Parts: sequence; structure tokens; C-alpha cells
Amino acid sequence: MKKFDIVKLVNHKPYEDKNIFKNLHGIVMDLDTTFAKVLFFNPQILDDYALIKIKKEDIVLEKENLSPEIKKQILLNEKKFLSKTKTILQKAPFQENDIVELLEEKDTYTKFGLHKGSQGVIAENNIINNFVLVDFFSLETDDCIAVHIDDIKSINKIQKNKG
Repeated sequence: MKKFDIVKLVNHKPYEDKNIFKNLHGIVMDLDTTFAKVLFFNPQILDDYALIKIKKEDIVLEKENLSPEIKKQILLNEKKFLSKTKTILQKAPFQENDIVELLEEKDTYTKFGLHKGSQGVIAENNIINNFVLVDFFSLETDDCIAVHIDDIKSINKIQKNKG
């Protein structure tokens, strides 16, 4: 195993408090005899990443490699990039199918006929620049609206079937 290798987390239990999970992929950024510092990217929140110290026995090397261009870009920006790195991934405030309510009366929403109190459902888990897609029940089209996460609250979390 060496710097820039792609690895997969196979034992997530010791790192659950870091919001990483089994089979999450990352990039090795540093190594010693026992640990690897692995850069993990949040699959739900764009621009969220964490550098986490992982026991080597808890990860496996993947066959895939980073392209030379990606390695070059990481090397060119490594100090800047890693200086902003956290040691825990952010937890998504909403999950797909959560029912939410609009908290704000803003022109960006009223132009679609949405007002404070309008209800909808989270259309997908991805959060990009603090916006999430919401399918509002009151819309007459099949379109979803990008809503800032601070402008909505969850009013009914959908329970996933564990059977």
C-alpha cells in the first residue's frame, strides 16, 4: 500500500463516530507501519471530505488507480487541500423520502407557488452547496425544486424497513 492508492473500508465499527461506513472508498494520503491516513469523500454531501486515521487491517487495496492527472492535481494543491480537511464526515440532515416543510417565504420559492408551510418530500439524498431537491406536493408539475437546507425542516422521517 502506498500514497494515492484507492482503498475500501472493510471494518467500519471503530470509525462509526466519524460517519464513515463499510465499503466506503478513500485515497491513501500517508502511511506508517500500523495506520493509513485515508481521505474519504462524503457520498451525500458534495465538498465534504475527511482525513481519517485507519488501521491498515481495516482497509483493503482496490485494483483501480487514480489517473496521473488527478494525482498531479492533488499534489499541486495538497497543502491547501489538506489544511481544510476535517476528521469526521458531516451527517446529512435529511434522507430520501423524508417529509419536509418550508420555513421561509422567499421569492425563489413563491415564484413556483410555494409558501411558508408548503410540504414536500426529499427527492434524493445528495446535498450540493447546501441545497437538496424537494418534490412539493402542491406543485402542478413533476419538477423538483432545489431548496436550501436551512429553509426546510423535517416533519416526518420515513422509517426504512429493516426486514
